[in-house]
Amino acid sequence: MKYFIKRDVCADFGAFEIYDETGIEKYLAEFSKSKRSRKIIIHSANEIYVKIRCLQMSNIIACNIKAGGKRMRILMGANHDELVCMCSGVNWKIGGNVAQKCFSIQDVDNTVIAVQKRTFSSTESYELDVYSQSNELLSISAAVCINMLNTVDNPVRQAV
Repeated sequence: MKYFIKRDVCADFGAFEIYDETGIEKYLAEFSKSKRSRKIIIHSANEIYVKIRCLQMSNIIACNIKAGGKRMRILMGANHDELVCMCSGVNWKIGGNVAQKCFSIQDVDNTVIAVQKRTFSSTESYELDVYSQSNELLSISAAVCINMLNTVDNPVRQAV
């Protein structure tokens, strides 16, 4: 299934709109921030599907994801001259250029679960191809967590 993730720059609370391939909004990811953490809720008009809690520790962000009865954690941080993402709770690895938001999510046996790439538009938007329907919500959640990172041209100076 193909999704399009678009940053909603007009929202006061911070959000990503997630559309299916027909252009219909399927999910909305809304951010709220407290002193210690950032919370993200992915929902539709009448149902909450995912809850994410992100904690920043030094130059590492840990995102704890609860989606459809499944749990996972993504650790994101700078390592030498690149951004690195590691998953726990699932046997996934995230590869590609995370700083440019072009990456793939693969299972431990190298089966591709999802691939994200930038779309050519005037707004910040991404195309996410999810190849594993059973992991749809976790794939979208991982993409939202990575897309919320503030990226700069020099990954060493990354403000995660």
